[in-house]
Amino acid sequence: MPEGLVKNNEELRKLRLNTMRSHVQVKWDEPSFMSSPLIPPLLDQLQVNKLWNYRLPMMIQAYFCDMTEVLNNCARLMKKGGSAWIVVSTSAYGGVEIPVDLILADVATRNGWTLTGVYVLRQLRSAGQHWAQTNSTKKPLRESLIIVKR
Repeated sequence: MPEGLVKNNEELRKLRLNTMRSHVQVKWDEPSFMSSPLIPPLLDQLQVNKLWNYRLPMMIQAYFCDMTEVLNNCARLMKKGGSAWIVVSTSAYGGVEIPVDLILADVATRNGWTLTGVYVLRQLRSAGQHWAQTNSTKKPLRESLIIVKR
């Protein structure tokens, strides 16, 4: 096995516990706050019985809590007038699109950043699980660039 990679499932679990909460493979603590008013309506649309994992709504909320912390730490270290360029992709679960780019732009502006723009870089093919078990039309997701300034 190449050097530096995990050697077993326990090492992988420990690694995942030290990463952003952007997956459901380990049990995380509940998110401590709602980082944007754009999130609750999306979570309300998710029907747990149509999701491939019942913890997805919590993971979505936790991801944005973690990204709020990242943005706050970057803001603390950023020189006045400096900018951050963030590339993210949207996602969808159970037929509900999660506009990650727009939510992160909102989170940033609520936390002391000035939004320069959100730019779609490319359309992405959706995985089957994004729209599975719904009557939703399979729509392309997008990869976007968010530019914010201090």
